[in-house]
Amino acid sequence: MISALPTVFRFETADHSYWLNGIQVPSITQCLKRTGWIDDRWWTEESSERGQAIHTLTATFDHGAFGTVDDVMADETVGSIYRGWLLAHIKAMSLVQPEILAIEEPAVHPRYRFGGRPDREVRIGGVRSLIEIKSGVPQKSDAIQLALQAILVADAAHLPPESLGRWCEYLRPTGKWSMQWQADRRDFDEAYKVIKECCQCAP
Repeated sequence: MISALPTVFRFETADHSYWLNGIQVPSITQCLKRTGWIDDRWWTEESSERGQAIHTLTATFDHGAFGTVDDVMADETVGSIYRGWLLAHIKAMSLVQPEILAIEEPAVHPRYRFGGRPDREVRIGGVRSLIEIKSGVPQKSDAIQLALQAILVADAAHLPPESLGRWCEYLRPTGKWSMQWQADRRDFDEAYKVIKECCQCAP
């Protein structure tokens, strides 16, 4: 019997591209654009810079590089003009208290052949879950994005995608935040439609 060849995955940080066995595969964001779930024509340079900065700041905090919550609160220079969003994230994490398993870890689905980097893979109340951090207003695409992320990581988690908790963490510059649970199973119907349209699935 001839064993299956191992899959070789790589993520290019320069352009955030995903590759499987030397072939580039689409990202979740690219798939959502192609299928009309998100429209980047209305994205501004300011909102893009803000999103990148907030993701960097929240990841840095969750990695422990800023020190404790008290350290961040005492140093008003941490976060600069994006400090309000960072403080909102800190408040959310302090209250929800997730067990963080992975932070923006890139992955490619070997069968469906798409890539992504879930913001956080966590356990909340013992339930394996995903958290997507948003610095803007809620969008219809958020739930589909999280469903695609659940499909992406489900095999590694040894769980069906539908069993993963899906949470959007919405941050505000005022330091306020909200967590929205995405519980509609129909999100996965839409996610698989996106995969069918965008991805060259393995036989």
